[in-house]
Amino acid sequence: MERRIAPPASREALLDKLVEAMKLFDTKAKALVYAAALGWHLGEPREVEGRGEGIRVSVFQSSGDAGFVDALAVAQTKDLRVLGSEREEERVTVFEQFAAAGLEEMQRRCIDQQGDPLMTLLEMSYDARKSSEESTNDGIVPGLLRNLLG
Repeated sequence: MERRIAPPASREALLDKLVEAMKLFDTKAKALVYAAALGWHLGEPREVEGRGEGIRVSVFQSSGDAGFVDALAVAQTKDLRVLGSEREEERVTVFEQFAAAGLEEMQRRCIDQQGDPLMTLLEMSYDARKSSEESTNDGIVPGLLRNLLG
């Protein structure tokens, strides 16, 4: 059986709202990728308590997002061996933990507070980019590169 990437069960309604009602993301997979990137920026992975409905890993592969899942795991573990096929579970778990942190922040800022959710997502993206270190010409953030290279 193929591994599935799942949000916390407590955030299923949020994902449905972001994708289906608000139309802020095309798919739940894209919303999870954004949430994981936000979670990475926040630097606060969260344990996933109760797994929600999972999305096949192949969905992330076919959309080109599996590379992000892998890069996040390498950055977090600082170990390129995490890319081995025998460590897929670990890579997915890292992604899920950062997505859980990002979803928590998205709930707090986009849903629980007043304001336009789209503008809030854009502000969070801008703030994350602004607070990160300057990019190199290749688009690689030096801090992430330092993490990868140890």
